[in-house]
Amino acid sequence: AGVTAEHVIVERDGVGGALTTQAPVTFSPDGALRRFPAAFTIGNAGAQRVTAAVRMRVTNGIATSFRVALGWPQLERGAFATTPILPVTGSPAASTRGADLVSATLAALGLGANGACTILFGGMIPQAAPAGADQSLLQLDDGTDGNRLRVRNTAGGSSIIAGRVTAGTASDAAALGTLTPGTPFRLAVSLNGAGRIAASLDGGAVGAVTGGPVGSLTTLRIGNSAAATTPLAGEAGTLSVIPYSTADAALPSLCATIP
Repeated sequence: AGVTAEHVIVERDGVGGALTTQAPVTFSPDGALRRFPAAFTIGNAGAQRVTAAVRMRVTNGIATSFRVALGWPQLERGAFATTPILPVTGSPAASTRGADLVSATLAALGLGANGACTILFGGMIPQAAPAGADQSLLQLDDGTDGNRLRVRNTAGGSSIIAGRVTAGTASDAAALGTLTPGTPFRLAVSLNGAGRIAASLDGGAVGAVTGGPVGSLTTLRIGNSAAATTPLAGEAGTLSVIPYSTADAALPSLCATIP
């Protein structure tokens, strides 16, 4: 009782001197393991580095006893905090990472180059897509982004859309629905092998589009594009790939089977 915490962001000059201090988020630790993100804009033209800390506040006159455990602290440049960027186990240090995705060849999944299959996906995205950047859930492609069948969260919002790109020309189905940031969702997708992709989000109405690539597909990607420019910045909890297409009418009920 009587304890709150806040992020403290300090903009510093080249020798570490403090220029501007911000406290953009106040939160109440409650014993649960959770992330408390804070977004801020660097405003001092002389700032050459930024440091972040957690400051604890206690209420005058209230006896307090508490312990704070900090894990996975992260300071990164972007619209929001992504999934944790961790160092090698046992070697804490400043860390980087490559593209955050999972991929597999269609051949390894028992699929043909036309991509005919059914995909069941369960995941969670903790924030809406930033302006100017899609968040890719999944796509089948020919090794490039010029020919692909895909499902994504569109830039600047939370609309989930199935679509295709053929020889660089894109077309989308009507939005399948909107996700709630931080809430798990389920997606059932069917590709018929003749350039058509259909999908249902959380058992909702099926959206479909035709005219996609019908051959030369080689790769299934989860969480990013071939160019690694549309990271999901979320979690993929369940993925099942069935080596045949499913009728549209079955997709909503298939959503209910996804853990």
